[in-house]
Amino acid sequence: DFNNENLLATEIGAVYKYPKNNNVIGDYFLNVVNRYTIKELKRIGAKRVTLSPELPLEDLQLLSNIPNIDLYIYGRVELMVTKYCPINMLVLNDDKKCNLCDINKYSLKDQNDNIYPLINEKHLTHILDSNNLDLLDRLDYIISKGFTSFRLDLYDEKEIEIENIINVIRYSYEHRNNK
Repeated sequence: DFNNENLLATEIGAVYKYPKNNNVIGDYFLNVVNRYTIKELKRIGAKRVTLSPELPLEDLQLLSNIPNIDLYIYGRVELMVTKYCPINMLVLNDDKKCNLCDINKYSLKDQNDNIYPLINEKHLTHILDSNNLDLLDRLDYIISKGFTSFRLDLYDEKEIEIENIINVIRYSYEHRNNK
């Protein structure tokens, strides 16, 4: 069990199980799109809640000024988790543990040549979106709606790209506060 940890809960069972002596944060996998869900997750133990990246920006006004809300503004959204590794199934044609993903990065390519990165972790394969969700150019609008806590998921960004992302966020805050 965990004690005095920051836990990112990706499913509701974790929100129920771990709030005692922990800081539980509801992840975007909980698909939060309304204040009723936010209220219920906080009631059962979440200290913070991350809104669904599928929430249209136009609907943010309905959720503004609710404390302890995180908004996903940049990163590759995880599309799927599977217990089977597609690389392993193609190469070994079985579900024995291989070490291919420990050595190389793999991805899937669709008919439109979009590349979906694969991440293998603890016998699970995570399939990421081919593109980053990027709301950085909408930060002034988002901050104007009262949002101040943001979620970034970095995958393969270079150091200079990370610095630029942080600078955009910093500039948006400073620009908004100087108005």
